[in-house]
Amino acid sequence: MTSLFHLCTACPHAQVSRDVRDGLTVVRIRGEVDIATAPEIQARLDEATRATVPRVLIDLTDVEFMDCSGLRLLVRAERRVRERSGELRLLFHQPAIHKLLRAGGLAARFRTAAPPLERSP
Repeated sequence: MTSLFHLCTACPHAQVSRDVRDGLTVVRIRGEVDIATAPEIQARLDEATRATVPRVLIDLTDVEFMDCSGLRLLVRAERRVRERSGELRLLFHQPAIHKLLRAGGLAARFRTAAPPLERSP
């Protein structure tokens, strides 16, 4: 298991951590996903989707706010995974994120994780 944690110093409103377990990369995003935090989050998602056949879970359960910049990040990650014949899932419970996905016409594009994975502190 590999565990990496990154606090975006240029954007103190977001934290990104990455755990790799049995070939599954779990990227946990905390805080805000917006135009200010998107470049740093994109770099972390690009790392997670770089594998030959990536298996990625993006955990958004601790995201307090997400705008269309977040949708762009998710679409980019999904496309990178699909191009590599991998698998990407989202984990979230916030109605606002579901509403944003639906409004962007993307709800059917993403698979969600169920049941929720056991989370480490």
